Formats: sequence, C-alpha cells, structure tokens
Amino acid sequence: MADDRPRSPEDEPEDEVTFTLQLGGAKDRLLWVLEKLELAVAALTKDAPIKTRLYEAMIELVEVQPGEFPVNLQARYQAILDAVRQMEGPHGTLVASLEQMSEARAEEIAQAIIALRDEVQSRIS
Repeated sequence: MADDRPRSPEDEPEDEVTFTLQLGGAKDRLLWVLEKLELAVAALTKDAPIKTRLYEAMIELVEVQPGEFPVNLQARYQAILDAVRQMEGPHGTLVASLEQMSEARAEEIAQAIIALRDEVQSRIS
C-alpha cells in the first residue's frame, strides 16, 4: 500500500551536494548583486553633477531585479527603482525622471543606493 500523505522536506533524504550547490548559487548571485552595487557607488562618487552620477549608477543596476536581493531588502531596492521610473519621456523613463527630479531628491536616492550596498556587503562578510 502506497503512502499518499504529503511529504515534507524533513521526510526527504538530505542531499548535501544539491544543498551546497543551492547555497553556492544564491551566494554567487548575491556577490553579483554586490558587484553591480559597487559599480553604482563608484559612479555616484565621481566628480560630476548628482543627476549625471545617478544616471550612471542606475545604468549599472539596470540588470538587477528586486528578486535577486534577500527578501527583506527587495522593497528597498524596488523603492529606488520606482523613484527613478516615475516619468515617461521621449528619451526614456530614467532620463525623464531625472530631468524632473530635484537635486536633493537625486542625492537621497544616491544615499539609498550606498546604504543598500553597505547592507548587502555586511551580509556577505
């Protein structure tokens, strides 16, 4: 007679190889996210107007999706994305948003990116 009850992960034999690969894959992805954040922060620390620096930082982050962050950091990254995607324009959403954004708001977003980088870095170290 077959056992038809739902199986939990505890019922399955532990496959250490698969478990290690899954952890390695997640850590590798987080290292990639950190690398992109480092490039963004490097752009933010250049000697240029804040909107130019923020534009260059966001270009570095264009491939990074919120789901690539730890769950409790996804909303913080999504808020950054939302802030720079508020306006539509002939040269794209990012350019239009930056054109309409105050320098003070651009600086706030830049600081949020730096803080997010610091948080991701602390989780890897």
